[in-house]
Amino acid sequence: MGLAWYTARMSSVPMELEEKISLCYLGLVLAAGSFDPDRGIRFATFAVPVMQNKILQGLKREKKHFGVISLEQPAGKENGGTLADLVPDPGHPFRDLEELLDFQDAVKRTGRELSGKKLRLYQELLRNPGLAQKEYGERIGCSQSLVSRWMKEIRQKLCL
Repeated sequence: MGLAWYTARMSSVPMELEEKISLCYLGLVLAAGSFDPDRGIRFATFAVPVMQNKILQGLKREKKHFGVISLEQPAGKENGGTLADLVPDPGHPFRDLEELLDFQDAVKRTGRELSGKKLRLYQELLRNPGLAQKEYGERIGCSQSLVSRWMKEIRQKLCL
């Protein structure tokens, strides 16, 4: 137990001492479970690197969550709302009615400008969003690469 405390105390990792001691105890248990006295090294020589590694793993885990905030945190002192109130609803991609009407006009205009297989692709995109380009190609009878080119052209017409 003294070895774990000493290893934690000597570690320069920026972490609370109690946390380092806890991680060293875990490392000590791991070292005890895998120590082989027939290898000819002292237990302390074997255990210290295991405990140091546990501390570094703990630091890595801590850094992964560093700066993480909750959407339930207050957004400010004056309005009393939370951060979640400021995040736009993903189900409503348009900021206002005018933007939605502009997009609808672009959809109608693009539909009038297309013909043949491009029009069929456009209709499939509207009816079945999210399919793979290969699937769209199979539905309208053309290659995936042609679908890719046409989708890019359609996006440009829609100004997306």
